[in-house]
Amino acid sequence: MVEINYVDQIITLKNPDKSKQSSDTKPDYSLDFNLCGHIPVLETDVGLKQKVYLGLDSGASVHVLDKSWHKQAAARALRQDKLSFTGAATGSKQADYMVFKEMVIDGVLTLTTPGLVLTEFEIPTGKCLRVDGLIGIDAFTCKRVEIDYPNTQMHIWLGAGVATADGCF
Repeated sequence: MVEINYVDQIITLKNPDKSKQSSDTKPDYSLDFNLCGHIPVLETDVGLKQKVYLGLDSGASVHVLDKSWHKQAAARALRQDKLSFTGAATGSKQADYMVFKEMVIDGVLTLTTPGLVLTEFEIPTGKCLRVDGLIGIDAFTCKRVEIDYPNTQMHIWLGAGVATADGCF
């Protein structure tokens, strides 16, 4: 189990058998995911004809969607622009950036006006359901995020005084 406390800048690895949450507060959200290798993949709805599957990547500076979705995405985007970004494998490049009305992750967590960069996305190798893009580092800016690999769940605590996840995804 991996716990990321972005506010205090602490990453904790836990043995799920020895770490019980009974004394902790209940998370604000619990999301189910599938694994693609070591990457948690979350079912996400941004208002396209079908749901997209985004892998959680703490190394991605932005949320990414493969450019094969461009036509559908452009028809649904509230705003479109160009954005320069740096990819680990591709270096610095410019791509289309689209803002959507909302993004619903695992049918539970709704974010308003999220932005996605549409670019060539290399699908991770391995036995994967499907991976259409990435959810970047912003996903970890909540007070506390716990990735429970054995139970394929992501638990999110927003922190005191925070009502929605909009500010941390």
